[in-house]
Amino acid sequence: VNIFNNEEITLDNFYKIFKIGLKNSNLGKIPGVQDGVTVGDTERSRTHKVKAIFIIGLNDGVFPSVNKDEGFFNDADRKYLKEQGVELAKGTLENLYDDNFNIYKAFTTAEEKLFLSYCQSDIDGKSLRPSTLILKIKKIFINLEEKNDILKNNNYFINEKELYENLIFNINNFNELFLENNKLENNNLNKKNKLNNLFLFYKYFKENKNYKKILKNNLEYIKYLKMPQKIKKENIQKLYGNKLNTSVSKLETFKSCPYEYFLQYSLKLKEKEELKIKNLDTGSFMHEVINSFFEEINKQKINIKNIDEENTKKIVNKIINEKLEYICCNRKI
Repeated sequence: VNIFNNEEITLDNFYKIFKIGLKNSNLGKIPGVQDGVTVGDTERSRTHKVKAIFIIGLNDGVFPSVNKDEGFFNDADRKYLKEQGVELAKGTLENLYDDNFNIYKAFTTAEEKLFLSYCQSDIDGKSLRPSTLILKIKKIFINLEEKNDILKNNNYFINEKELYENLIFNINNFNELFLENNKLENNNLNKKNKLNNLFLFYKYFKENKNYKKILKNNLEYIKYLKMPQKIKKENIQKLYGNKLNTSVSKLETFKSCPYEYFLQYSLKLKEKEELKIKNLDTGSFMHEVINSFFEEINKQKINIKNIDEENTKKIVNKIINEKLEYICCNRKI
């Protein structure tokens, strides 16, 4: 009525218009139950007045996520372009601010209870580190008790090897206490009997001549942060020089994976070449044969219009045999 007023239309047109209107209409949905569970991520969830929140997957590099893909423009480039009036997508710094804000909302939305959890190993059994947020929370709430259904609580051990494995397993779990300031002895481990026992085991293996060196290496591995060092300027010049020679494919490779770019174009690493017939090789071989054929008939001063089929096959077979012989002599089969 609002659109067509008193205009008369056919029933078929009315049906089509009415169908389009229903298709594009939005209706609010009343919650089916009074109590429910909402599942979502920190970026898209817009919940409020929630009694309890479970935040899962608080592992290093996952929560908060590590965003190193700056694209072709880094944060400094984006800042300069923004000052010149060119608006671009958010850079890594702005994304980091957004992530921190979303994490803050997730941690402060619950009205009664907040549950945090992280994985100690992936699906392949490889160990995973807890998020830095877990370590910060433990330092803020020093009396917070962490429950772990995987932590070994054996009261007895069959041999030294089993005892040592249990020690390393639990040191890794409490590494923020053991490795702070790199001084295990200075930590107050008497607050909990478990940590106190671990400290006694540590002292035992530290003085054990068979495990002393192994223990030192294991502790070094636990506190290893895998932080890359900055490459020196002179080394960059040795690798790339002062002149940049690049292409679209090289830039795309660098954007998708800088490490792949380094291996492929800096170290020039290649897979071992094997003698396999591929479609690309077949096409190149045919082009070489055709090119050699015309060179041969020009050499013999044969007019292409007058050459017969028998002579063509003879020349082509000769060229193919010569090229195959050359390939076999210069490649290992």
